Amino acid sequence: MAEPVRVLHVDDEPGFVELTTELLPNEDGRIEVETATSAAEGLDRLADGGIDCVVSDYDMPGTNGIEFLEAVREEYPELPFILFTGKGSEEIASEAISAGVTDYLQKKGGTDQYALLANRIGHAVEALLARERSERRKREYRTLIESSPASIIVLDRGYDILYLNPSAAETLGCDEPDDLVGTSAWQFVHPDDDEAARERVEQVFAEREPAGTREYRLITLDDTERYARGNIVPVTFEGGQAAQIVFTDVTEQKQREAALKQERERFSALFEEFPEPTIAYGYENGTPIVRAVNSAFVETFGYDPDFAIGTAIKDLVVPPTEHAQQQAERLKQRVKSGEQVDAVVRRQTADSTRWFNLRNVSVPGVDDIDGYVVYADVHERVRREEQFKQLHDGTRELLGADDEAAVAETVATVAKEVLGYEYTAVRFADEDAGELRPAAATAEADETLGTRPPYPLRGDNPHASAYEHGAPVVYDDVREADDDYDRGLARSAMYLPIGEHGVVKISALTVGAFDRSDIEIASILTANAQAALDRLGREVEIDRVRDRYQAFVEHASDIVALLDEDGIVQYQSPVAERVVGHSNEEIVGRRIFEMVHPEDRERVTERFQEMVDLETDGEPVTAEFRVRDADGDWLWIESVGGGKLPGDSEEYVVTSREITERKRREQELERYETIVEIAGDGVYTLDEHGCITFVNESLATYTGYDREELLGEPVSLLLTDDNHRRGTEIIRSLLSADEEEAVFEIEFCTREGEQIPVELNVAMLPSDDGFRGTVGVGRIITERKEREQQLERERERFSALFENFPEPTVAYRFEDGTPVVRTANEAFAETFGYDAEAVVGDSIDDLIVPPDRLSEARTLDERVQAGKLIDRQIQREAANGERCFQFRNIPCPGGEDVDGFAVYADITERVERE
Repeated sequence: MAEPVRVLHVDDEPGFVELTTELLPNEDGRIEVETATSAAEGLDRLADGGIDCVVSDYDMPGTNGIEFLEAVREEYPELPFILFTGKGSEEIASEAISAGVTDYLQKKGGTDQYALLANRIGHAVEALLARERSERRKREYRTLIESSPASIIVLDRGYDILYLNPSAAETLGCDEPDDLVGTSAWQFVHPDDDEAARERVEQVFAEREPAGTREYRLITLDDTERYARGNIVPVTFEGGQAAQIVFTDVTEQKQREAALKQERERFSALFEEFPEPTIAYGYENGTPIVRAVNSAFVETFGYDPDFAIGTAIKDLVVPPTEHAQQQAERLKQRVKSGEQVDAVVRRQTADSTRWFNLRNVSVPGVDDIDGYVVYADVHERVRREEQFKQLHDGTRELLGADDEAAVAETVATVAKEVLGYEYTAVRFADEDAGELRPAAATAEADETLGTRPPYPLRGDNPHASAYEHGAPVVYDDVREADDDYDRGLARSAMYLPIGEHGVVKISALTVGAFDRSDIEIASILTANAQAALDRLGREVEIDRVRDRYQAFVEHASDIVALLDEDGIVQYQSPVAERVVGHSNEEIVGRRIFEMVHPEDRERVTERFQEMVDLETDGEPVTAEFRVRDADGDWLWIESVGGGKLPGDSEEYVVTSREITERKRREQELERYETIVEIAGDGVYTLDEHGCITFVNESLATYTGYDREELLGEPVSLLLTDDNHRRGTEIIRSLLSADEEEAVFEIEFCTREGEQIPVELNVAMLPSDDGFRGTVGVGRIITERKEREQQLERERERFSALFENFPEPTVAYRFEDGTPVVRTANEAFAETFGYDAEAVVGDSIDDLIVPPDRLSEARTLDERVQAGKLIDRQIQREAANGERCFQFRNIPCPGGEDVDGFAVYADITERVERE
């Protein structure tokens, strides 16, 4: 229904007033007429308010129509005023126009004049309403521009600033926009971008067409460099041609992009320079596919990256044997279930198969990478272990020998068949004769080198030197020995003492055939031979050795247990009581599975059965599970089944350790992923009832509606109930606090029910008579959220690899030439006995360098700081005393707070064996 038009008719003729009151509503149903018979009465009625138009006679007693008009204009300058008089003249019309009359109409006879009067009233009122709407719209748009988060600047042809909104002033470092009006905009353009910016502005003025979006650098009033992205469009400003620049400050976005790039480069450097062969993989249809390989992988496996990337891991490195394929499938399932795998596997390189220690680091949800597989080359270790195992079998034969001759024959046989030394001879000492006499030799030694004579027990010959000094004597070329003996075709030779019993000579037909590892393993053989010979005369020595091994089992940090084939405990080492709180009397005789958590019991039983089914040379079986301790708490245990004891025993060896803390750390790892729709900024206005009165095309587009559909609808159409309540509360708080605007984050709902994150800037619509509604500018922040999340994921991925790396590792930064801890992983904390967080900021040298090695450490620091790659043995102070480590550094140039990483691989046991 149309709004009524209230008309005040002032005329001193009562009859004419009554006629007007009757006929005007007939001509226009909106008109409601109120009357007054004098100007004074009319002014009183106007003071009460609610009048939309005044119709007045000219000739009235006391105050005529012109004087009445002038009085009305003093109080109501915009109110429509129609002079409706029977005395028309040019003079009266001129006076009326000068006094601000809206319209002038002369009375005539008949009723047709009322149709004309009603029409003039309608036009006058509608014209006023149109002007008011126009002014209101101008104020609303002004408020919109003033409160917009986008920066807006208007330039004239001389590049002087005609206008800028508060956002632009704030970006340029100015508190008051008016302070910059009239100044040159070019003072804020970076010198390197000056020419390009001028060309674009000139193009807009010349062609009167918008210029596309570009990025520029700005210099603010305080000489801060900032980045802006925006466009330039031609506009008319105060009647003249101008160029409007609309831009957004993207400095923080650039900084986040730079931080993300630096984090990626930092991770890439660590991955590429990581000393162990490593594959980054991602799942496709459940199969792990190679995404990237590092240089160590290329060097060790011999595969070109272009060949490796995109290939299934099992097709690239897993040997085609049934056992290897089945093991790879089991390991894949364990990795996919979230288990952290640490297993020895055989893998295919470009030209052979080798043994590796496989460890995985899962990082689900990071780009297209689901994890990493690290392959530590343990081929020589496994080969040596196999030799040690066979040597152990030979040792059992040695220890079972009945006499010295059997020992000598066994030494020669083991040296050839186990260690691969074909040219081996054994000599026993004859103190009475002062000679080292031949006791046994391989057939190859006899055939190639001939029957050898006895050698003097003492004197200038290699046999005597090894025997007298009790240490190996090695010749790269035995012909350089300064004696008169002819050694035939032999070139290289090792002479190894068998304690006080004699010497073993191992020869080769080539120069330089033996290295340190050959000396080590051959020395073990001769040491076992010495033990066998000693045993023949000293049973008490065997008892001592047995006691030593028993003490090792009882005092080892790991639990050692013997189980029968049904899983019944036959023996457990004393450390078990310290770990789980159950005494031997409580455990021995019980099935071990009774203590296992119900959820783990079936899996542990299956793994145990796998161990029972293994041959004696099968691979160890590993299982992780929970057991209840004496206090009723569940502890995580890692057990390794080593198979059945040798001989006729029906018992199986299982070693276990508590890993509760490790499992807790694993379970704390989480990944978060948020998917949001990207859309442009949107603008809307609401009336006092929360209904939409205006939307721009951008808001309509990213919400999926047509603009016409949204007009008149409540804003709750675009919000969830919670967000609508929250927005309403914010508006109420602004009103109660007399604030004009607020910025907050919220979600818009699309037609399809999607929710889009928005940074919403809300301001009050200007009004002189109370709350009239709000204007909102919504900036889609999906891209910013994703960059923040991507940066966080990159950091989490780096942290996961760093924290789960098995070797003690520390990130450092040099301060005054001293390496200072920035981050240390758990392996470092456990090895060196420090809290990982407590050491941050401390000097690495102060923490772990022994006092007598400070000079060496400072020299090492200088080489590392100079950018050298270090890979060497060092001594450092660990939690359990001074130990030997293989030190490697990984430089990280350009790191925000890290200069590199230091890796300490504990090689103490290997060095002690050497």
